[in-house]
Amino acid sequence: MEVPAFSGPWAGEFADAFRQSGSDFEREALRDGSISESEVAEAENLFGNCMKDRGLDFNGFKPGGGFDFGLGGADPDQANAIADECSVSSGVNTVVSLYFAMQRNPQNQDEAEIIAACLVEERAVPAGYTASDYTRDAPEMAFPFTDKDSGEQALERCSKDPLGMVRAER
Repeated sequence: MEVPAFSGPWAGEFADAFRQSGSDFEREALRDGSISESEVAEAENLFGNCMKDRGLDFNGFKPGGGFDFGLGGADPDQANAIADECSVSSGVNTVVSLYFAMQRNPQNQDEAEIIAACLVEERAVPAGYTASDYTRDAPEMAFPFTDKDSGEQALERCSKDPLGMVRAER
């Protein structure tokens, strides 16, 4: 399977997703180097049907791509394994994850840089806090928050949407 010559800030990620794809749907959704809302809706439908067929409840993706699901009587480990399998078979791991990553960071900027800048903008950390500071602090969650509670809330917001790009609804 020949990988198309992708271009743009997400070219490498499109090539990786294309190589990982396991279905014609995924390859067609990725082939043009963009992902439409209808392609995400199709993957969401495939994922939902897979989950339902395996006895789990799925109510759609949240803004940013997260989701919850009902266990339907399965134990949590079993339910998570099913969700992982359905993520692979439906295109969630390729098409959907790339779509939401592009929504939150269209130019594929350095994650540490944009999260650190967001934390400074939110006044959660001291002015002058940098990407290297973030890279140092993130593994141990040892951030120099100006206020612990509001800092943790800012970190959650900045991690999900560092550039303020995610729409509340798809």
